[in-house]
Amino acid sequence: MYAINGGEPVQVPVTQSFFIPLPDLPPGRHEIRYHAIDRHGVRGSENRVRFEVATPLPDITLSRVAVGEQEAVYTAGFTLEAREQARLTGFVEGPARGRLNVIIGDRTSTANIASDGSFSISLPRSNEAGLVDFSLQWINERERSVGISGFYAQLPPEGDEQATVRADVLRQRDGRLEAEWSTRAEGVQLPSIDLPAGLVDQRLSALDEISAGIQDARGIAQVRSRVVVGETEGNWGVAEADGGDALAAYVLAPSLPAVDGRAVLEIEATNTAGATGRIRVPFIVDRQVPELSLVTPADDDVINGRNTVAVVADQLQAIDTFEVQDPGSEDWVSLPLDRLLTRQVAVTDAERTIRFRTTTLSGRSAEQAFTLNTNEAADVPQLIVQVPQDGEAVRDRLRISGVILDDDLPEAVEVVINGSAPRRIETDGLFDFALDLSAYEDGDYTVEITGYDIGGTASETVSRRIVVSRTEPLVELDAPEIDDFVNRHVELRGTASDPNGIESVWVSLDSGASFRRADGTEEWSLTFDSSLLDDATHSVLVRAYDSAGDVGILATIVNIDNTPPGIELQAPRDGEQAGRTLVVDGRIADCNIQSVRIFLQNLDSGAAAEELTEFYECGPFVYAVDTRTMEPGRYAVIVEADDRAGNLSYASRTVTISETETVERPTILVPEHGSSHSGRIDGVVSAPTDTGALTLLVNSRPVEVIELDARGRGAFVLTDETLPEGDITISLRTEASDSTEQSSDAVTTVSFSRIGPWLTVDAPAFFDYVRNRPFLTGTAGYLLDLPEGDDRDTRRERDGLLDAHAVERVEVSLDNGATWQQARGTSEWRYRIETTELPDGRVNMVVRAHYADGSIVTRRHSVTIDEVPPTVRLVSPSERERFSNQINVVGVTTDDNLLADVAVAIRTGDKSRYEVPGFIQGLYLDVSVRGATFWDIGAGLTFFDDNVRIQGQIGLSPPGRFSGLVIGTKLLANVAQIPASYFFGPDYEWLSAAVTLGANFSYFTMSDDTIEFTEDGLVLAGMLAQLEFPIVRVPEWRMFNTFSFYTEAQLWFISSDVEAGTAFRWSYGLRTNVF
Repeated sequence: MYAINGGEPVQVPVTQSFFIPLPDLPPGRHEIRYHAIDRHGVRGSENRVRFEVATPLPDITLSRVAVGEQEAVYTAGFTLEAREQARLTGFVEGPARGRLNVIIGDRTSTANIASDGSFSISLPRSNEAGLVDFSLQWINERERSVGISGFYAQLPPEGDEQATVRADVLRQRDGRLEAEWSTRAEGVQLPSIDLPAGLVDQRLSALDEISAGIQDARGIAQVRSRVVVGETEGNWGVAEADGGDALAAYVLAPSLPAVDGRAVLEIEATNTAGATGRIRVPFIVDRQVPELSLVTPADDDVINGRNTVAVVADQLQAIDTFEVQDPGSEDWVSLPLDRLLTRQVAVTDAERTIRFRTTTLSGRSAEQAFTLNTNEAADVPQLIVQVPQDGEAVRDRLRISGVILDDDLPEAVEVVINGSAPRRIETDGLFDFALDLSAYEDGDYTVEITGYDIGGTASETVSRRIVVSRTEPLVELDAPEIDDFVNRHVELRGTASDPNGIESVWVSLDSGASFRRADGTEEWSLTFDSSLLDDATHSVLVRAYDSAGDVGILATIVNIDNTPPGIELQAPRDGEQAGRTLVVDGRIADCNIQSVRIFLQNLDSGAAAEELTEFYECGPFVYAVDTRTMEPGRYAVIVEADDRAGNLSYASRTVTISETETVERPTILVPEHGSSHSGRIDGVVSAPTDTGALTLLVNSRPVEVIELDARGRGAFVLTDETLPEGDITISLRTEASDSTEQSSDAVTTVSFSRIGPWLTVDAPAFFDYVRNRPFLTGTAGYLLDLPEGDDRDTRRERDGLLDAHAVERVEVSLDNGATWQQARGTSEWRYRIETTELPDGRVNMVVRAHYADGSIVTRRHSVTIDEVPPTVRLVSPSERERFSNQINVVGVTTDDNLLADVAVAIRTGDKSRYEVPGFIQGLYLDVSVRGATFWDIGAGLTFFDDNVRIQGQIGLSPPGRFSGLVIGTKLLANVAQIPASYFFGPDYEWLSAAVTLGANFSYFTMSDDTIEFTEDGLVLAGMLAQLEFPIVRVPEWRMFNTFSFYTEAQLWFISSDVEAGTAFRWSYGLRTNVF
């Protein structure tokens, strides 16, 4: 995987070497980052290569040659007369930043380049005959160069040669060279020479026979040829002519000099009149064969398997074809012409020579061989077999899994079982397959696995011994049974069997986390201490191994119960005196109960305990004992319970059975005996719950029937309409069950007057259960005999009497008059019962009223505080149990006071669907105005006792610098909570204030007054502080029980390259808790 200049990563396939193609990169510095990824997706370390792309060099071409006033197309080897003026013209195509150096012979100059890239070069005038080499070299600003070269023939001055004419090769026509002739002697006609056009500027290593067409009207006398290379002139080769034909073809075979380089083929033809014509053809003598240099692998590299061989060729311009012969092959394969030649080959110690064949443009061909350093032993693939393990037991299918590691590509694995025919499976490295073993009998087999790479090199063979086993060991648990309950030291006993014999038995008591070896094999046992395990049903896993290593597994359970049954005995109380009936009331808190027995033992006589009853159910129980036939004295009531695990527990009470029956009778609690009352009398009675009709009598006269509640409590009110003044007797009467016998049970005497002070307690009722700080309320007043009339004196007298007997204050005492607290109000008063500051249970209060005339009235009142909720313990069913038709629900509910109701609800689905995660304290809704938006509406969650809030909101911002739809989140933390009750008392627990700090992160769509997401949207962050007041709580409501108003100060941070800074805003909002 590679990336150029931080661009998109590109993946190239790789075997061992790799090539990264470079696109057309602009000139300048570049960087390639690359890393390898193996076939498993593991990434290697990243490497970097920096390189520079040079400015491309231009193309230089010569187009025309001008001699005097004549011009012709440039062809290498043109001729110039002595002191003749000539110039060359051409073009530079491409990047033109640089200079063009001109070298003609030993003279160097610089040519001027026109804006269109053209240039013109003047050739020196010379009298010196011979071939003149010239070269043009372009050098750019980084001193990189490119050039072309050529030559021309400089003729000697007049009189230096015998020839009276010259021949210039100026053009080609119809595949032949044409020479134009010029003469100085009038009327002289010279032979015409015609040659093949393919000779011009070609690379030749030898000159074969050349066919030249010679034409002259007088006939040809002699034709000769030679080759001139630089200053080296070859010998003339003569082809005799018969002198008779005006047009004849001659075969020339000039010899080449020993020097390579630019050459000129000169051909002279002499007619029968002695006139001589000459033609010169330029070409290149090239007998050298380019050499190849090995780039990779290096000379000292030791390779193996499949590798990349790269060579570099010099004199690429002289090469016609490249061919390669791979190691071990007889075929030649053509390669593209390139300076760097690469070839993927597979080498072994026996075949490690690669051959390259180069053919030049001159026709010469040569082979070059490279013998590579190999070490076939180092190329052995590494075979890792994970499955099967040695000695593994298999049944119908043999799974083979592993991996071949090799620097070449893995190709296949071969599997041989007990010398059978090998099975070959193709693979790319990782392999996991299964072989059918249904045709193999039970027994031991040897599996041989061998891996091969793409070059055919084999790994070391891995052998595994397997055991074919058709059956698993059978294991059973005989004791304890699955429905038994066990405790203390437990012995597991069972059997195991297998045709191959049992090797060992292992037992796990922790769901397979660990195994312990049992004693024995076919008959096995294991003893453990169950006190190390919790009371519950635990899984037991038993593994039995046969001699083949095959395993049989048994999964069962064992029920552990080391806890004795719980006995809660409510009645009788210890030391209680029993009447005619002794009631044993209690609860068994263990549903694994085996039996429950109740005993009664006479402690005075020392007699053995007598079993009264036995039952077999858990939960509440009630048993009544008739004591009328028993001897009076001290008795022990014993309840004994044992569960199915054998755990035993006891509970006992000591009671006294007397000769005379102690009977609880009705009682008048208020009014108190000897108290004084005016206007009316409020009363409360208490009686056994099994009391029948209860009649209230005043002065032995029935007044009303009192209804009793479930606790045996009743109330009555007597007014002046039914009461005489003075001392009165109030009594209660119950009727016996046979409705014939009447008994007067409770009697109290009070004083009653129609005129005088009075005081009532209206709520809560006597002995009521109270919680959440209720008010004790009532009224007070003074009954007077006021004068009647509307005259002024009468009104004044009446008002004076009322003022003289007005209620001054009402007080309440919770410690039987030791201290007093004033209630609010006078004639209508109330007093807050601080239930959170008092212990649960009965609270006896004394209420008194003070009057202006000095009178004082007191009344007693009692309530029962109950702030602690009942406790519920579900005994059965256990969690995750399954049921078909019905569910038996058994539980224990306890409370210090009477229970009103126990309800069982069944809901569908998992219980997690009906609860909020514990770390979430609540959900709230929030709405605010102003600030950075017109409005915001949001919702959030609270954590850590509602002290941390995370909120999301959405709003709309007015047009401006930051506008559009606003979506954000707030993180809030309370730093101060100020309850009003701290300053004004518990009555203000519903009111509080809070100080909050936080942060706001909001996304503005920047869409002005529309709701549209744009590319210009941005996120702003801000700090905020909230003053939340008032916070109003309604504890009685389960939902929406908190409401608050808050003022929020916002400080927004604006990050911008135009105008950065901060912005301050005020916001106001409302918040309410959903739950």
